Amino acid sequence: MKRISPFLYSLFIVFFLVGCSNKSDKIPNDLEIHDFVWRGLNEVYFWKAQVPNLDDFKFTNQSQLNSYLKGFNTPESLFESLLFDRNNTDKWSVIFDDYITLENLLNGISLHNGMEFGLVHVSNNNTDIFGYVRYVLP
Repeated sequence: MKRISPFLYSLFIVFFLVGCSNKSDKIPNDLEIHDFVWRGLNEVYFWKAQVPNLDDFKFTNQSQLNSYLKGFNTPESLFESLLFDRNNTDKWSVIFDDYITLENLLNGISLHNGMEFGLVHVSNNNTDIFGYVRYVLP
């Protein structure tokens, strides 16, 4: 009987600790994308230390973070507000609303014919047009 008691106590403690969860820390459906943007920048943003709203201790629970995220109408506006010195320092951060566009960009896939061209009128009438290739893209 003494061998079973420590096992039961251990089992009880494990179930008790695992079963304790705060149900109020749910992310509302309308804030899932905002939360994703905030957590992504919080995790990997180079200038995180200079952005107070990305501080790990700024929000003590998910409810406080949700309240902050509700202040933004779009994920793009949240993203722009979390960037450090957008005009001078961080000119390269970008957000895409379509992951296929991002994948195509990263894979070098584009939707153009590989040339920059122009069209001009040869004479004053509108029937004669001259086309020229200005640049062939590599």
